[in-house]
Amino acid sequence: MHQAPISTIEGRQIERIPYTDSPLPLASCKAGMVNIVFENYKRSKEGLTLIPILFCIDIDDNRYPHDIKSIIHKKLSTKCFTHSELRRAYKLCCELEDEELKEIAQKTFKFVKVKIIDRNYGLESIPAPWENRNWAVTWAKRKETHRILLRLIFRVFSKILNRLTEYISPPPKRIQENKILWRKELKKHEGSTPRLYTPVNY
Repeated sequence: MHQAPISTIEGRQIERIPYTDSPLPLASCKAGMVNIVFENYKRSKEGLTLIPILFCIDIDDNRYPHDIKSIIHKKLSTKCFTHSELRRAYKLCCELEDEELKEIAQKTFKFVKVKIIDRNYGLESIPAPWENRNWAVTWAKRKETHRILLRLIFRVFSKILNRLTEYISPPPKRIQENKILWRKELKKHEGSTPRLYTPVNY
């Protein structure tokens, strides 16, 4: 899909990674996070100030408090997009192989809570969700569930592919068996009125 160019306040054009077009802003939001991390990597090399990405994930008297399990598991997530974006932020900060890029990602993302005091609003810095002691265990369970699901999908598609292969190009043994069945059936009906016959298991 065509993506319009975007620039920083200094006029620097930010390179954008491609992503699948979607009527929902989810894909573009996650791609945007990656774009900023890559831009910050280049800015760090040039001695420029990094562009922060601010996650406001809590507020005083929060009616919809989040928890680690709901952030990590898609089925438990709310209708908000933030959970998906938090998972992307975690992967950038903690699962990248490049240590330098991972450090830049950690400096890019900031997490805050909105404080309400006498009808005035302020921001309080809070730790990243994955610093919670329950995150590592819950994330490991999610990855294991994904591995099991992928193995299951692979086995199902392998069986379907094998069946299709046998149907399209039956092995020599199957062809020989069908020929024998045809001969037997033809002998059985010799002298009778011809009729359409479909061999069994072909």
